[in-house]
Amino acid sequence: MRTLEKLLSLGLLTTAAGAAGCNSDYGLFNIHPHFALTESANDRQNIEHCKLTITDEKGGKVVDGYVIELKKISATTYVGCGSGQTPQDVGHLSYSTSLSAGMLTFTIDGLDNGGAVKHSGSSQAAVKVFHSSNDEVAVDIVVDKK
Repeated sequence: MRTLEKLLSLGLLTTAAGAAGCNSDYGLFNIHPHFALTESANDRQNIEHCKLTITDEKGGKVVDGYVIELKKISATTYVGCGSGQTPQDVGHLSYSTSLSAGMLTFTIDGLDNGGAVKHSGSSQAAVKVFHSSNDEVAVDIVVDKK
């Protein structure tokens, strides 16, 4: 099922049971972008939006500039990035690919309203074929000032 290749969602991870019914040879990544503890709310206030880019071993872009939108999840809690409200913990995203081997690089860029990258972070992770929740690959991305 080709729709599994670029499945991204902010918040809850996709359920493996539904995805496994389409194709059992895919990798599932739990991506956790967050800002460095040294980054204060003032440091993050100029971030207009964040983008996720995923590249393969050859530098090819698998996902190019997926925007991580700001979402309010409770009266006082936000996830994502946007307009002076970017929290230290951006939230969790999931990504699924039909690749069954190889290495991917996950990059988060925090951009100002002019589109300039002000914060960035990246992490690499090897693809692991998903058969159970224990096969989910954790990707921790610490975003810091450029």
